[in-house]
Formats: sequence, structure tokens, C-alpha cells
Amino acid sequence: MKRLVSSRSGSGAGASSSSASASAGKKGTTLSMYDVPPTEEIKLDEFESFALDRLRVLKELSAVRVRGISKADTDARIREVTNKYLPLLTQEDLRKDNISHHVLRLAYCRQDREWFVHQEADLLKYRLAIEGVGSFLRHNSLEHTPVQVSADEFQTYRSELQACFPRNLDSLLFTHSNYYKVPFTEVLQLVEQRRVFLRDGYAFVFRRDLINWVLSRFRDHLTQKLETTARALPQIQSDRRVAVLLENLAKQAHVSDSAYSSESLAGAVTPSQLDHLAETSFPPCMQNLHKNLRHSHHLRHQGRMQYGLFLKAIGLSLEDALQFWRSEFLRKHDIDSKRFDQEYAYTIKHNYGTVGKRTSYSPYGCYKIITGMPVTGTQDHHGCPFRTFDKAHLDAMLLENRIPGEKRKDIQEKVQGQHYQVACRVFYEAKHNLSKPLDMSITHPNSYYDQSRAHYAEKEGAEPPLEKRQQVERSASERDTSSSTSASSSSSASSSTSSPSPASSTSSSSEPTETHVCQS
Repeated sequence: MKRLVSSRSGSGAGASSSSASASAGKKGTTLSMYDVPPTEEIKLDEFESFALDRLRVLKELSAVRVRGISKADTDARIREVTNKYLPLLTQEDLRKDNISHHVLRLAYCRQDREWFVHQEADLLKYRLAIEGVGSFLRHNSLEHTPVQVSADEFQTYRSELQACFPRNLDSLLFTHSNYYKVPFTEVLQLVEQRRVFLRDGYAFVFRRDLINWVLSRFRDHLTQKLETTARALPQIQSDRRVAVLLENLAKQAHVSDSAYSSESLAGAVTPSQLDHLAETSFPPCMQNLHKNLRHSHHLRHQGRMQYGLFLKAIGLSLEDALQFWRSEFLRKHDIDSKRFDQEYAYTIKHNYGTVGKRTSYSPYGCYKIITGMPVTGTQDHHGCPFRTFDKAHLDAMLLENRIPGEKRKDIQEKVQGQHYQVACRVFYEAKHNLSKPLDMSITHPNSYYDQSRAHYAEKEGAEPPLEKRQQVERSASERDTSSSTSASSSSSASSSTSSPSPASSTSSSSEPTETHVCQS
């Protein structure tokens, strides 16, 4: 942005037409990749008000995804809020659209990037559904522009393409002119959903599904631009007025993952409590990671990061974390203490901020787990089970958690509609036998956990609060120690008998088998 002027310094609209042109890209479309930032003078009150209006739209896009309402109601709500705050009817509307995007780019270039990118992509998706992806492709220069499938190729692979053709569409649309080729790595979501034919590294994509490719390009492009913006931010923040506005904007999106990074909880949870907590209060994503760690005594890197940071945030201290991971990994035949120290211990310490950059890292939120952590094989157990499990394995997980039949059906329907966080909320309600819907959205695994612990603490007799459980376990441990000492002194035979440790008891033959299946 070239210059900001205060609200008392004139209209600042002298260059509005050039800004609108930048927002609209080339003539013929109102949508763009936001390549050209505004270069006009912008009044300070416009700087703030435009950004707040766009933020209202992005927050609404985020909220409707977890409300569990119908597609028609969702579209109606998005249409209402975009028409009110971000219409694209006039040159002034286009100017506002461009300015507001770049202001929020400044606000979120250093924190909550994934949330910002996700919401901007959702906004573009909604707008593309109205304007059409064709004009966007024609008027925006994109790398690896889709290549139309030739008539010969179409005839050669006709049967394969027929198998992928959307069943709810008119068969007259099944023509070569409606198919394009793009590198398959750029439409992995379509590959996962088995909606494309793959050949020689390319995916044959139906015209309607090109929107997924465009959104993938847009996300990558915006992510790169945020990196560039972050480097330029110090210069822009030299104006204190702008710095304060950006700081306030950044606080208004949603609860940041950093809200769960407090060190004051260290020691609140011990390794011996994790099996019980996993069964009662862990969200399905963390429950799945815990069970697979107990079963195979190993997790791959993404799984260790996702689960390790979660455990840190619920109060597992660094010392206990090292003990917990070491005890599991050393039970795997090809890992000894030396290898654990060399390959795994450093990362655990790094996550707690005691080595390396000495940054205390925050646990992953639902957006990152669902959209930013692709699962590439059956040995990957990270991610969101509602997205990564197939129907059979998801139903097995629900049965294992004693979710009633009606709720299982409801969850499966939510998953089929890709409402993964809504499915998690329904799971929570069923798991905790709530008599009325939960009055909050599930946006973070640690908020799920905190809500669960608060539920049990308030519900007398249903489940002892964590503090009481610690007292009970300490008392039981003291009684066991006393009994063991007494038995030892009275009988040498008794002294040679020991009880299995919590870790070993969980690896018995009754341990559930792996339930994670990659759909792609």
C-alpha cells in the first residue's frame, strides 16, 4: 500500500478506479488472485472499516461450517452476509474488496495464517459458484493452466471417465470439451474422493470439479504472499496507528491455538492417567493416536507432533513426556535407549521450548488437523478420523465408544457432507450423554478436552474430577506399596510376584486393533 492518510485528510478516493481494476484483475471478471495491492491513499477509517466488514464475512464462513445446518440454509446465510458487507456490483465494491483483503493479509501474515487462507478460499469458492470458474481461468494467469482433453483421448479412456462421471448430471454433458488435465498432485482431494481418472501423472477433471484445482492454486498463492507480507510488516508497523489497528484485527478472528500453550498446567496430568483420560475425555483424533501408540509403540512424525503438543497443553510435563514416549518406543524391538535419545528426545524437548529456538509451541487446532496435515499411508494415524476413516472403520470407532445407533447415523451423515467438526460435536454430545445440544462449536482438540473435564467435574458421581482421581490414585498406590511390603516380609514367594505396569497392561490381547484407514 502506497500511503495511509487519517480520516481528516480528505477523501482518499482519487485512485479508487485503479484499485478496483487491480481487484478485478483483467476486464471480464470481478474475481482475482489479489496479485496487485492498492497503491492509492487510504483513509485510516476506511482501512479499519473495510477490514472489519471482510472479517465479518470470513467469521461467518467459519461459523456456518460447524453449525450443522442444511446446504440451502448455509448458502442463504453466506449470500446474505456477502451481499451486505462484500458485494461485487460496482467499482467502489471492487475497490473495497481489494483493500480489505490486503489489510487482513497484513493482520494475519504472522499468526493464524491457516485460518485466514482457509476462509479466503471458502469465500472464493462461494463466488466462483456464482460467476463460474471459466471466466476466472481465462482472466487470471495461473501456473499449469488446465489442458482440455482431446477427442481422441476422450474416446481412448471413455469407460474410465464414465466411471468417474457425476451420476446426478445430464449424460449430455459427458463430452471431451468438459474435461481437463491437471497434475494429480494439485487435486488430491478429488483423488481421495475417487472423482478423477489418473493417467501418466495427470488427473482428468470434469469442468465442475475444476474449482478444487483453482482453490488449491489460490491457497498456495496466498500462502506465499503471506510470507512476503510478513517480511515487509515491520516497515508498515512503524506507523503506530496502523500497528494498533492490525493488532486489534488479528485478535478478532477466533481463539488462537496459542490460547492452549500455557505452561501453568505442567504436571497436572501424569502418564499413568492417560489411558483413562483417552477413554473418557480425549477427542477422537487424540484417542486414535493414543490407541495406536499403545498398540504399535510408535507414531510417525506428524502423529507425534499432533499428539505430543496436545499432551503438553493438557498438562503433561516435559519430564513425564520423555518418560511416556521412551517407555512406549523402547517396547518396539528395533528402538533402544540410545536411538531414542538420538532420534526422538530432541524433538520432544524442542516442542517444550527447552532446546533449539526455545519457542514453546502450541497444539494444533481443528483447521490444521483437518486441512493442513494430509494422510499418505496406512501407517499415518494423525489427522481427523471423521475425515480419514472410511465408513466401516468410523462405525467401528463409534461402536467402541458406545455411541447409540441414531447418533452414529447422524455422525455418518455429517461426515458424508464433510461437516467434520459438526460430527465431532455430535460425538461429544453422545459420548457425554448430554440431554441438550452442546452450546459451543468444536474448533480445537484441547477445547474438547477442557469441556469434557469441566463436564465431569460438575456432574457429581459420573466421573471424579482429575484432582480427585490423582488423590485416589495416590492413596491406592500407597496402599499397594504398604500391602506389597507386608507381603514381602511374610512370604518370600510373594516377594517374587509383581503386578504388571500400566503400560504393559494396556498391551494385552484385548487391545483394539488399528482402526485407521487412508481413503486415498
